[in-house]
Amino acid sequence: MRPKARNIADTARALWARTPAVAIALAAITLAGWTLNEVVPRYGVDRHRHEAPGRLDRPTFLVGDCVYYRATLVSLLEDRDLDVMNNLVAQNFPLPSNVAMGRNGAFYPKHSVLLPVVALPFYVVAGDAGLLAFNLAQLCALVLVMWLGARRYAPDAIVCPLMLWFAFGTLLRPVAYNFSPDVFSTLLVAGGIVALLYERNGTAGVLLGLSLWAKWTNAVFFPVAAAALVARRDWRALLRFGAAAAVPTVGLLGLNWHMFGSPFVTPSGVTSENSRPARRAAVEIDSRSAGTSCWVGTRRRRALSSRAYASASSFILVAVPLATSALAMRLSESSVSSRTARAVSS
Repeated sequence: MRPKARNIADTARALWARTPAVAIALAAITLAGWTLNEVVPRYGVDRHRHEAPGRLDRPTFLVGDCVYYRATLVSLLEDRDLDVMNNLVAQNFPLPSNVAMGRNGAFYPKHSVLLPVVALPFYVVAGDAGLLAFNLAQLCALVLVMWLGARRYAPDAIVCPLMLWFAFGTLLRPVAYNFSPDVFSTLLVAGGIVALLYERNGTAGVLLGLSLWAKWTNAVFFPVAAAALVARRDWRALLRFGAAAAVPTVGLLGLNWHMFGSPFVTPSGVTSENSRPARRAAVEIDSRSAGTSCWVGTRRRRALSSRAYASASSFILVAVPLATSALAMRLSESSVSSRTARAVSS
């Protein structure tokens, strides 16, 4: 075995040895449960390739905005650009409110471009099935991130059942059959917060900075993270966090400048006036079939939500007291430690 290959193998074995068995068990149980409980019974494909040139089949897990994320991905892969006009027209998807006209006349997606970029390798390898595999992978990663955060305050005997309940008793279970931008956004935010808990401030900055690419509204978490670092009075950590967060943030502002001529103009902020050419360019689209496909996606999404609201509310009723108790225990431990330190010093 070559020295480089031997080093890689040794690193992999060391990483495996350091990985707690409970993390491996959580990943295996959640992936198997979601696949057997949600993916296998519900999997289906609506066939459209025969309808027109360039038309793609649509798996039934691509509902609502999911089809627009796939259109962005296909545009990046086939056209090497973010102008999704031709992709959306070919798929007979509605254009108004889903595209924004850029300064050079291109029609850019109003939806985040980071999710398609990250999921691109999965699509290249396995097509639409790769998007479903990516969704399961990001769900599993979210559960493991929550487990990492929770095990700082409670033993695995408590944390693992809670994580399994969260995986199968809340919205995470039905959303396993999806290509979810919300899970992706939540994973970035949760990863950033957990990285702060472990004092990985540079990692936290990068993750929270990337979360802006997923949703601009994630900016509300920056003051929270900064306040936590200020409370520690760790100014170097605050500087590392800010510098790390600035890199993806500046990249996002640069993309806005490239598309719209200003770093502070976002796709969602472009007015409907800019989308009128999109309406004229899409006259040939059959509005009845487009409306029907949009309604089917909306109906499926509403059914998905209504099935999960009861289980989600039951989770909240228990999770909130547990989180409050954990916080109270943490604060009491801190006060006891401070009193002990004062007693020892006196």
